Amino acid sequence: MRVGWRQAFELMCLAGAMLAGQAIAHAEFDLGRLWPLTDDDGSEEGSSPYAPLDWLSGGYSFDQVLYFGGIDMQRYGFSTYVGTAWSPSPGRDGFLLRLFASDGFDSFRTPKTTLYSHTLRAALTPGYRISRSGFELSAYAGVEILGRAALPFRKTTRVQSDFGMRLSANFWWEPRDAVMLAANLSMTTIEASFFGRLATGVRIFNVWTGPEISASSDIFSQQYRIGAHVTGMRSGPYEFSTAAGYAFDSFGRGGAYGRFGITLRNSDPMTIMP
Repeated sequence: MRVGWRQAFELMCLAGAMLAGQAIAHAEFDLGRLWPLTDDDGSEEGSSPYAPLDWLSGGYSFDQVLYFGGIDMQRYGFSTYVGTAWSPSPGRDGFLLRLFASDGFDSFRTPKTTLYSHTLRAALTPGYRISRSGFELSAYAGVEILGRAALPFRKTTRVQSDFGMRLSANFWWEPRDAVMLAANLSMTTIEASFFGRLATGVRIFNVWTGPEISASSDIFSQQYRIGAHVTGMRSGPYEFSTAAGYAFDSFGRGGAYGRFGITLRNSDPMTIMP
């Protein structure tokens, strides 16, 4: 049954990726709209999500190119991530292409010792975005690769690798002028992994703040989180998000977690390099 579910899910992801690829093949490129939008044109994480593991940062229009990165920390491990997202027609409904990579370290205790692992992930996911005033929905389907090794790394260490399909969706809604609701869902055929996050908040001095909850699972364990986030802090072309709270898992472990994300928008990165 599990094998059949995995094959069905992979076919569904492949179909989504093919439809998204077909969309860009027939996309109309309006050169007059290829320049980045200004802050007055809306919001994409203050009106829409973007920033793994979080993908909900807060408060800007979707430009033609976004660059993002961050770190997620907890008592038993941490991970870092980087990525970019591209749109041929910024500010309009249509095709998106996202490239994402993460690097994580985890520890697991046994009665006799503590085991450490190093995990690398990379995903290329075409998608489609629908945006209205105070509302945005984006969905992605694509391929993902994983590499994992036990630490400390030795010549005899075996590197575990896997290839699969990833499906994800991001949702942002502002039912009132200063109230937001956001959600992220992501699943992959690799180790039957799932991640979900729900956040709400109010806008105070153009920054969103409020509670968040999340859950993740795979074939090894489950983890749950409850905390608070601050989203949409800006400084020039940069936007920041942060969150902190309490996490616990199916191994009976618990402790604090923290997350920090940064997004670069509306700039050619070559103009801000030293």
